[in-house]
Parts: sequence; C-alpha cells; structure tokens
Amino acid sequence: MWTMRRNHAAETGHDPTGITVQDLNASYEGVSALHDVCLNVEPGHLCGLVGMNGAGKSTLFKALMGVITPDSGTIRFSGMTGRQARRSGMISYVPQQEDIDWSFPLLVEDVVMMGRYGVQNWLRTPRRQDREAVRAAIARVDLDDFAHRQIGSLSGGQRKRVFLARGLAQQARILLLDEPFAGVDKRSEYTIVGVLRDLASRGATVLVASHDLHALPNLCDEAILINHTVIAHGPIDEVLEPYSLSRAFGLEDTDDAAPQELTR
Repeated sequence: MWTMRRNHAAETGHDPTGITVQDLNASYEGVSALHDVCLNVEPGHLCGLVGMNGAGKSTLFKALMGVITPDSGTIRFSGMTGRQARRSGMISYVPQQEDIDWSFPLLVEDVVMMGRYGVQNWLRTPRRQDREAVRAAIARVDLDDFAHRQIGSLSGGQRKRVFLARGLAQQARILLLDEPFAGVDKRSEYTIVGVLRDLASRGATVLVASHDLHALPNLCDEAILINHTVIAHGPIDEVLEPYSLSRAFGLEDTDDAAPQELTR
C-alpha cells in the first residue's frame, strides 16, 4: 500500500511554517507538467525530491522560485507568498547549473557576498557584519583557502559549495537544492551533506532534488516521490517501497525486481 502524507494545511485551514503547496498545476504550451501537487515540508526536515527525468522536479523548483507562473494552486513559505518570501531573503536556491560566465573575474568571496545583497543599501556597500557573514559561510563549506580564487578556476564540487555558502551568508531559512551532488567529488559531497544536516537540525527547511536513491537514507529523513503529481510523501523507509517506486518511475507492477534495482 503506497503512502501519502496528509496535507496539514487542508486539515487545519491555515498555512504551517516551511513549504506548503496546495493543488498546484503547471503546464508548458498547453502540455501539463504538474497536476494536483500538494505537499508540506516542515522546518527541521531534510526532504528528498525524487523522480525520473521529466517527472516535474525542475518545474516544481521553478514554480517555487517564481521563475514560472503556475496555472492554478497556491505556494506558501512560512505563510508568506513566494514573492514576499523571496524579497525577505527567506529562500535560497542552488540550481543544478549556474548560468554565469565562468571566465568573468569574479572571486569566491564576491559570489558569496551576493547572499548579502538583500540586507545592504542600494550601493551594496559591504559592512563589517556582511564581511563576517561571508567569512563564516566560506569557512562552513571548507573553502577558506579559496576565498580569493576566481570562481571559474574551481572544480564542480567546489563551485557547488560556493553557491551553498551564498545561501548561508544570506541566512535563508528555506533552502532548495537541485541535484547538489551531480558531478561533485566525495569531499564536496561529504561537506554539503554535513552542512545540510546541520541546517535542518537548527530548524531550517531543506528540499533536495536527487536521483541517487540509494544515498537518500543517509541524507534525508523524508522523501517526496513525484511523477507529475505527488506519488508518495513521508519517512524514507515508508516511501522507498516497491509499489511507490514503480508508480514514480513508470515501471510495470509485474516486474518485482525492478524497484529493488533502483535503490541498489
């Protein structure tokens, strides 16, 4: 029997803290990408967003970040609209790939300082507290020796850590990460996992899109399976079971071995 977490907002009539999505529908040129998506990720939870390519993970992130306008439905962050939450600096997003010119003479500390723009004046003149926040964020992702390096000279894993540090400097309470472990080295993966776990333990809400099913139990305490709609949402051991995995990955119910292969 597959498991879906009941939506707290629908039960209580108010928005809980964290990420709440209710009856979300989104499409591209008339083709449905998401339908009837309902989910609630509460503070203090590190939640994995899992689905095959084309299942709607990136579309959901784009809707959460206001990059696309959903056809219908509501999105709330700690009771705020997406626009309110983004303007307040509550949300930090680490995309799978940053659309930047890697040859541009931008230093690591410059990128991390971007996380402080929301609390600076219109001239974006760094204050002492901004510099301290940037130094602390860089140290937290173990890149102290790279603060004055040009961003393009770093490895893929180091770049991912830089953009995570940007979110830390921003002091965001909700973090969205799209495939943060894709193409990263083991040291970067270990560092990122440690930071994310620590953030969740301190009350942050963390949503991580990942295709690495076998690694999820060591990273997340809950997971969302998605295939254009939410298939299952709950504790890892309840969600990563054969029937739910079959529905999420479009496998035949008669192929009993296929779901187990996904988590190996």
